[in-house]
Amino acid sequence: MVFNTYNMAAANLGPSSRRKREKGGGQEGTSTALYVDRRKSKVWNYYTKLGDAYVECNVCKKQLSFHNSTTTMREHLVRKHSIRDTLLSQLKDDQTSESDYVAQENAAKRSRQTTPESSLYHAASCSEPRTDVILELVLEMIFRDLHPLSVVKDKGFGLLIGYLEPNFTLPSPVQLSSMLWHRYNVVKQHLERYLQTAQAIVVCVEFWVSQLSQTYLTVTANFIDGEWRRARCIMETQQAHEDKAEEGDLGEKLSAVLSEFGLSSKSVFCVMHDSPQSTVANSQQLKNAYGWSSLCCAARTLHLCIKAGLEVEQVQEALSTARGIVRYFQQDAKATCSLNSKLEAINKTKLKLVMDVGSRWITTIEMCESLLDLKWAIMSVLEEHPKGTV
Repeated sequence: MVFNTYNMAAANLGPSSRRKREKGGGQEGTSTALYVDRRKSKVWNYYTKLGDAYVECNVCKKQLSFHNSTTTMREHLVRKHSIRDTLLSQLKDDQTSESDYVAQENAAKRSRQTTPESSLYHAASCSEPRTDVILELVLEMIFRDLHPLSVVKDKGFGLLIGYLEPNFTLPSPVQLSSMLWHRYNVVKQHLERYLQTAQAIVVCVEFWVSQLSQTYLTVTANFIDGEWRRARCIMETQQAHEDKAEEGDLGEKLSAVLSEFGLSSKSVFCVMHDSPQSTVANSQQLKNAYGWSSLCCAARTLHLCIKAGLEVEQVQEALSTARGIVRYFQQDAKATCSLNSKLEAINKTKLKLVMDVGSRWITTIEMCESLLDLKWAIMSVLEEHPKGTV
């Protein structure tokens, strides 16, 4: 960000003119004119006057002493905020006397009448299109990153925006709330039209628990659009009862969500549940009342099948032995060093032993795969360290 100083025309005034103006320099009218003219300096776009002796920087809120000169104010902008002056050699113009300033300002006015571009300040001003863009970006930051509306009142955020765009005023949380609802309604209308292009949809029902232990229900529509692309659109997320959906309650909720988007019950191909318990509890009622078939989530079903398979006694014994081998190498530094040496010899230094986590069966697979990949190196180390066998 760059600004230029006013091009003072003091050199155009003769000594007699200066003496005449200096002679009336102590009059009250001249003092008032001086105060007004000084405030016309573009430096004041970045400062707020606090009484007669102090000013406050609008960017960092630091208070500076003010003695009828903007030199300190300019230096602060350059040093602290990189708002630089392209005519540093003219910086001393601000240190002229009050009477000289009046004469110079009058000459500058005449100069500006003939050459408007002589007002050399180019400080960034926030035009209406740019203001609209910044407002939209602030709003998008809030709903994409799930910030509270009160973020616009945070001091740090205000300092950042003030530095990047000094003339921009942040909206209040109430204004942001209104803008957010408007954006929601616009997106919802687009989603309504998009959903109505689908010949049939699969409604997915998922219950989940937040960090505050509150249960929520999310309803998602899955379908193939007109361009043969798989689409997944979240239609609703609402807080659910502690006992989740009572019998008959889930069907009413789904029907209400569909109606809100202008969809009929006939547009639903089937309802996908997140657990076998939910499928069993609601499938019959949904079939009788709405004609909807029910299926359980394939990923959830796969998870339950693998979990049941890992609980088989023979599998548990094999996994216990595998964990013992991995644990031995984790706890014995000498054995680990020997294993690493053998891996370097066969160029497999990137391979590492993995210990599984009980709640994630995918890590159990990774543990078994790592043992199979390092089978010969592990057997060689265990033969060299017979006392270290598990």
